Amino acid sequence: MRIDVLADTSELERRVRGLIPAFREADAQALNWTIFNARDAQRAAMASVFDRPTSFTLNRTNQVTRATPQVLVAQTKIRDDQSTGIAPVNYLAPNIFGGTRKIKRFERALQARGLMPNGWIAIPGNGAKLDAYGNMSRGQIMQVLSVLGAAEQQGGYSANITDRSRKRNKKPRDYFVSTPTLPSPRGVKGRLPYGVYQRIGRRIVTILRFRNAHQYKARFDYFGVARVVAKRDYERNVRKAVERIANKRF
Repeated sequence: MRIDVLADTSELERRVRGLIPAFREADAQALNWTIFNARDAQRAAMASVFDRPTSFTLNRTNQVTRATPQVLVAQTKIRDDQSTGIAPVNYLAPNIFGGTRKIKRFERALQARGLMPNGWIAIPGNGAKLDAYGNMSRGQIMQVLSVLGAAEQQGGYSANITDRSRKRNKKPRDYFVSTPTLPSPRGVKGRLPYGVYQRIGRRIVTILRFRNAHQYKARFDYFGVARVVAKRDYERNVRKAVERIANKRF
């Protein structure tokens, strides 16, 4: 004696196939929640690792690409475009991978005029005017380049800035350079450490110090922070997204 039970599963199969787009939508949502969590964690890490990072560095250097149901990939990366003058990847990469940072525009201008040796960098001295983030003010950089005859190396826009600076500043700024390629300035006894100086009355203050470009140690674990967040949050976010879709459909 035998009993056969036959089932028509075509309707069930149709419904299961119909759920695939919903599951892809849930996965995309989970990936996006996770990638934004990773971006926030990377931002917090930058605030902890760096000394007074700018709001631009914290809020606009990390570029997020969202996942979609068609492309289940979410991505966060350091911007590599130069729309702001310096690509963020240029100054963040040495802190992520280690190595030597790229020279800045004003450093390139000093080198082009033979005022600073190639392969060196300039560090603000005790006479430099610093902004809230510890960087030398752009106004003083342009004054230095103008007095030293290096402003034109910056590009056409710099000439306009220099002209305005000359109109604003009635007193000349007495900047000079101590460098291996030039003789010691008149009135200076002995060789000053290489850099840019300013005479203020009888005093001489250090504006910039020239140093050999040193090797940065990797100190910002950009990828490690993202991996920790992905391992911690992704599965939880998938369950959350699936539950939302299930509640809507059933």
